[in-house]
Amino acid sequence: DCDTATASTSFTATTSFSAEDSSSRSSCSRHRLLDGNPEAIAWTLDVVVSGIVLVGSGAFLITALLKLATDAAGCETERLPGESKIRECNNTVHGMKPSSLITVYATAIGLAAALIMPVVGAIVDKTPYRRGIGRLLAGLFCSLIFPTIFVSEDTWFAVSIVFAVSVFIGWFQAMVLYAYLPELSSDKAVVNKYTRTFSIASFGSMLLYLVLIVGISAALGYTSDTDTLDDEIATARLSQSVSFVLAVIFFSIAWGWLFKPRQPPRPLQEGESILTSGFRQIYSTAVKVHRHYPALKWFFVAITLCDAATVALLVFFVGHS
Repeated sequence: DCDTATASTSFTATTSFSAEDSSSRSSCSRHRLLDGNPEAIAWTLDVVVSGIVLVGSGAFLITALLKLATDAAGCETERLPGESKIRECNNTVHGMKPSSLITVYATAIGLAAALIMPVVGAIVDKTPYRRGIGRLLAGLFCSLIFPTIFVSEDTWFAVSIVFAVSVFIGWFQAMVLYAYLPELSSDKAVVNKYTRTFSIASFGSMLLYLVLIVGISAALGYTSDTDTLDDEIATARLSQSVSFVLAVIFFSIAWGWLFKPRQPPRPLQEGESILTSGFRQIYSTAVKVHRHYPALKWFFVAITLCDAATVALLVFFVGHS
C-alpha cells in the first residue's frame, strides 16, 4: 500500500534516512496512476473525451447529416433494388451539393482557425487566464454537443452549423490543453511516458466507444444490412447522447478540479499587443527554424502537407461514401 509505505518512510526519515526508504518512495510513485500527477490524469480524461467525440461524430453524426442533406435535396439515400451503390446526387440544398457539405465546413473552419489561433495562443501564453479559458472552452464544447442529440429531418441544417462551430471550439480547447503538456514534468523521459499513456487511452477509448455504440444500436434494432435514414438518425442521436454525458463528466473533473492555474510563461511586454504578439512569435520562430534548423524545417513542411492531405482525403471519402 503506497499510502502506508509513504507514512512509514516519512517516520523513518525523522530518525535515520536510508537508500532503501528512497527506493520505497520512488517505487510507490511508479505504481500509482501516472505517478499520481493530477494534471496528467486530467490530460488523459480530456484526450479520451476528445477522441470519443471525434470518432463518434465522424462515424455516426456526419453520416446522418450527409444522408439528411441528400434527402433534403430530393435525392436517393438508399440503394435501389438491383444496384450496388446509391445513385450520385447532382441536386443542391442551401446552394451546395450534399456531398460538398463537409468540404465547405472543413475549409471555412480551417481558414478561420488559422486566423484566430495566434491570438488565442497569445492569450494563453501571455496572460494568467489559461485555466479560465480552458474551462470556458470546455463548457462551450459540451453545450454545443447537446443540440446535436436532436438531429432530425427538420433540424439537420442547424445541427450541421452547430457541429461546425463545436469543431472550431474544439481546436482551441485542444490548443489550451497542449499548453499544459510540457509542464507536466521537468523530466523529458516522464513526459514521454505520459504521452504514450495518453495515446493508448485515446485510441483505446475510441475502440471501446465504437463497440459500445454499435452494440447498443444492434440491440435496439438500429443497424441492419441496409441501414435506413431513420436508423442513421437514431444511431447518431445515441452516439451524441453518450458523447455529451461523457464530455460533461470528464471535462468537469479535468477542468473543474484537476488542472491548476498558471502564470504566463512569457508575460506581455510593455507596448506589446495581445492581438499581434502571436503572429510576431510565429514569424520569429519560422525565421529561426529556417535559418538554423533545416531538418526541423523540412519536418514541419512534411507534417503540414501530410496532415492537409489526410484531412482532404478523409473529407472526400466521407462526403462520397
